[in-house]
Amino acid sequence: MSRKDVQNYYDQMFQDYYEMVEALKDMEKECAEGLVSPDRVEQLKKMLEPIKLNYGRLSYVMFLLNKPNKKEKQRWYAKQNKNKPFPHEHTLDGVKEENKIALQEAKKIL
Repeated sequence: MSRKDVQNYYDQMFQDYYEMVEALKDMEKECAEGLVSPDRVEQLKKMLEPIKLNYGRLSYVMFLLNKPNKKEKQRWYAKQNKNKPFPHEHTLDGVKEENKIALQEAKKIL
C-alpha cells in the first residue's frame, strides 16, 4: 500500500466522520426542539462510536506518517498539530495496553 492509497483511505474516513458529526448535530438540534427523544440521540451516539474510533486511530497514523525525520522539524510539526488531540488510546502505548487487556481476557476464556 502506498502513501497515496493511505491518504485516499484517510480522506474517505474523514468524509464518513464529517457526515457523522453533521448527522449528530442535526439530531441534537431536533432533540432540543422536542422532535426526537434524548434516548434516540444517545442510541445514535453509541452506533456512531466505531466511526469516531476508526477516524481517531487513522488520524494518528497519518500524523505519524507525515512526521518529518529531522529532530528540529519534528518539534515544529508537533507544535503545528497540537490542536489535533489524539486520545491516549490511539497512541502506541494506548494500543499496547488495549491489546494487553484483550489478551488477558482471551486467556481467561481459554
